[in-house]
Amino acid sequence: MRKLGEPYARNVEAMRDRLRADASFDIIERHLNVLERDMCFFYIDGFVKDSEMQRVMQFLLNLKEG
Repeated sequence: MRKLGEPYARNVEAMRDRLRADASFDIIERHLNVLERDMCFFYIDGFVKDSEMQRVMQFLLNLKEG
């Protein structure tokens, strides 16, 4: 099992492999760009309410530098 580190794309791929996100409709993968930084969320559908996850993402998207 590979450890997480740099670069970002390799980390996302490692998480996809570990979670088998491409083989399951229950694993949700969402990508964001916050303050010019790429982010990826993985969560289990049904364990997290969509509206709450949207609130978290909206909060992050509204962040200002500083």
